[in-house]
Order: sequence, then structure tokens, then C-alpha cells
Amino acid sequence: EAAREGNERGAGGSLDTNFDQSRDIRIAASDAESSWQYVEGALGAMNVVVLERKPNAYAFDVSLPELQESSLFRPNADRFTLQIGRDQRDKVVALLDRRGARVTTPPAAQFMERLAGQIRLVKVRQELETQVAQSGEKTGEIRTTDTGHIELALDDAALRVWDRLDYVIDQVGFTVLERNRDELRFQVRYITDDQIKPERTGLAKLAFWKDEEGIPEGADLYSVHVRESGAGSTVSVLNNEEQPSETSDAILELLREKL
Repeated sequence: EAAREGNERGAGGSLDTNFDQSRDIRIAASDAESSWQYVEGALGAMNVVVLERKPNAYAFDVSLPELQESSLFRPNADRFTLQIGRDQRDKVVALLDRRGARVTTPPAAQFMERLAGQIRLVKVRQELETQVAQSGEKTGEIRTTDTGHIELALDDAALRVWDRLDYVIDQVGFTVLERNRDELRFQVRYITDDQIKPERTGLAKLAFWKDEEGIPEGADLYSVHVRESGAGSTVSVLNNEEQPSETSDAILELLREKL
């Protein structure tokens, strides 16, 4: 069944909805090989069991027990295929059942939304690494912490980094709820992808709206922390439960690009 064009929602994992309300993931302006790497990296980060990789067909067979529609035992009932379409400029990732039909259940839509977010994070990371390598500029080192998430290590003193962030946050357009130079932290409001106006594209999707009227209820709060570390400093982003998350990691990548 043909897919209906929806609003483009980000360069690294935007979502389209087709007529039967199944979810596809659109990876804008990407070749098939790069899209394969993004999907493979995202599946690994989500700990999805990959049963078979089919690089020639640009497909992954995966085990998704949470998507089984019946409690009755059926062989391979949890086996699904993620297929990357190769005939568009923007590659489209579809979730298919064993018959090759799109999976249309609400749990499938939820899985595809989570996968899209992780693909976006993988794509942004790779693009930033390429940009830094080509420019020869050092914008800080991304390090993985014991939690499996990331922090940004910089050579500058903590107060200097806080001042730079103060400027960057205004430039990007974050909604800043609190600036605390004594504690070297900011509190910001993040507008989720579903709440972003259609005309927003690219990395602007992973931004915070400035002076936005009627900020939707339920928009998540995040805190940006700067800490001294030896002769330099580190920057980390935490959610409203003071924990790292996939979204906070993506926010930190955006800050790194602007710093």
C-alpha cells in the first residue's frame, strides 16, 4: 500500500504515516549504505536481537516479542523485517511481517518512534564527527560514562565554558527557565518532536523554542551541568529526573556542535 507523505520531521529519523496508520522512518538525503549503518547502530543501542543481516537486500530480520498479536504459540511469531527502501533520495525504513506487509499495530508504531529517535542520534553523531575531522577543529571530546551515556570534556575552565554555553543557548533558541552561574547549571525546556511545527527542519528539530507562545503541557525539562575536571571541565545533560537519557545525549551533541 502506498505511503502518504507526512511532514518531514528531522534529518536523522523523521516519521511518515501511511494510509493504514503504520509508521515508516524517513532518513533524509541519505544513501542506502549510510542508512544501513544508521539502522544497525540504532538497533545495537536499543539491544534489539538481530536474527539475520541481509546487506544485499538492505534488510534486517529482528526479534520483537512485544509486537506479537496473539498469545497463541506460532513459530517465528516474533520475527519481523526492517526493510530500507532504495529507490528514493530519502531512504525509508519500513517494518514488515513475514508476509511482507507493513505492521500496523500501536506497539509497532511505538517501536518505530523509538527507533527513529535512536537513528537520529546515530546520524547526528556521525555527521558531527565527520565535520570535526574535516575542519581539523577540536570542539571537545565526547566520553562515555559508567551509565553508558555521554559527557563533553573541554580544556577550558568551568566558568569560561558556562559563559560560552550562556551565549550558545540563546543563539540556538532554547527556552531557558533558569541560569545559575554559581552552580554552573541551566534548566531548559525541550519541545518533543511531535510538538514541533511542520516548517522546522534539520537540526532545528532538536532545538528549544525561544519566546514560543503556548508551550505544550508535558514538554520535558532538562538541566545542563558544567563541572570542573582537572585543568578543564565537563558538560553533561540530565532529564527532569536528574538522569541521562537518549534525548539528553542528543542535546549534548547539539551543544557540542555550537560550542
